[in-house]
Amino acid sequence: MKTLRTVFFSAFLFLPAFALAGNCDNPTNDFDGVYCLTKSYVAADTQLNETYDQLRCFLTERQKRKLKKEQIQWMKERNTACGIVREGRFFVDLNLATQSTRSRLSYLNKELQRFKKTGGVSLGVPSDASKPLDPPPLNLPRPYKVSTFSAMYFNGTDHVSSETVPRPSINYEDDVFCKIPASSVEAVWEANIDAQEPCSLPISYASTTHGVASFFLDDVSIPNGLDSNGSLSIPLETGTHRLRIEYKNHGYRANFSATVKNYPDAPSKDDLQVFFEKALRNSARTVHISGETTDDFYNNVRVSLPDEGPVFLFLESRTSINWIFYNQSDVKVNGILICCDSGTSTVTGIREDTPIYHVGAIDRSVYQGMLPEAFDFTYKEKKLIRASFSY
Repeated sequence: MKTLRTVFFSAFLFLPAFALAGNCDNPTNDFDGVYCLTKSYVAADTQLNETYDQLRCFLTERQKRKLKKEQIQWMKERNTACGIVREGRFFVDLNLATQSTRSRLSYLNKELQRFKKTGGVSLGVPSDASKPLDPPPLNLPRPYKVSTFSAMYFNGTDHVSSETVPRPSINYEDDVFCKIPASSVEAVWEANIDAQEPCSLPISYASTTHGVASFFLDDVSIPNGLDSNGSLSIPLETGTHRLRIEYKNHGYRANFSATVKNYPDAPSKDDLQVFFEKALRNSARTVHISGETTDDFYNNVRVSLPDEGPVFLFLESRTSINWIFYNQSDVKVNGILICCDSGTSTVTGIREDTPIYHVGAIDRSVYQGMLPEAFDFTYKEKKLIRASFSY
């Protein structure tokens, strides 16, 4: 982006020297006017570059290429719309250029904020399109409440970036995240746990890259053997507690996800048979979405539901996935079966009363022969990002 901006300046703009500052509070001559227009443009352009760089910091390589392509196209259109040819020389209408740059800045800002909130950007899509539902926690009443997590990212011991996230999750390779090599990234997530009564906090966690996770409740270490995969049941007394999760990666790729489980593992075959009978009634459309993992930084996969229902969803993955559903038509979901080989996947964007069961790879035999022989819709991709379907 820095290079692109330099090309734009050298090819199209004539900028007066800032050594002679104009009076922008009360411009009285042409110099003041040109100076102030230029100052406004430079300020907008600087903000645009900073926002662009911030957005790139969170994107996958594929998303970066798409953003760069879109940015170049916008610059070409801006230059064409704002360019003036006079006596064989190229100039720019600074009023138009500033307005165009501010408009682009507003768009990228919205994309950046949405990415921080939901983990996804929709480049080339209007900023108010396809907003997912944000329902209460799924499926089971819980005697505790979990706040959002404050996340801190380190390059070794050097703090690099912080943000607020709905769950502890990280997934990238090389140094595409804020120039932190995946081999040396360390992350810390902290959240408040409000227990209404004495209970246990169930946590499932997994790292497919053999990173090391450690857990603390009120600054007291929770024994977990420093395993890269596993589950915990942390006793809670009534009151507010502080949960801290620390993660250290050791490979070229960082992959980790921790989930406070809020729906049950698969029960007996008899219970599952009843679950399938209810989920497949009323001519429910059946949907099977499967993949090994995702390229998304937060392990998110976004799924757009069709306009007609009801539907039954079978979600299958090798690594932990945060399934985010866009259900604009409020389609009835009769049931969801999640199969995850490593850790526990989560679901958001589905109504609170949706029946959901979770099974691990070792338990797949429990539902063999119960699923439909053929699904109405099947979406398979090795690395998932987004799945949209229609009938």
